[in-house]
Amino acid sequence: MEMAHSKNWHYLWSESDSLNALHAFDDMKVVPWDLRIRWLNCLHLGLTLKWSHIFREGNVCADKLANLGHAYT
Repeated sequence: MEMAHSKNWHYLWSESDSLNALHAFDDMKVVPWDLRIRWLNCLHLGLTLKWSHIFREGNVCADKLANLGHAYT
């Protein structure tokens, strides 16, 4: 959101396979305490935000990277 604001983008649409990340817009308790001030500042940048959930398998690139990372653990 900070980068979008610095580039004068007014509309931001992001997809995430993490429901916890999406819940951060509804409940500040899911945001780690050390990030809350920065998160609140981002929410007050005046951007028009749209967030949507996508299953990881629906995002082929993210799915392959996650599987690759999992193979190394």
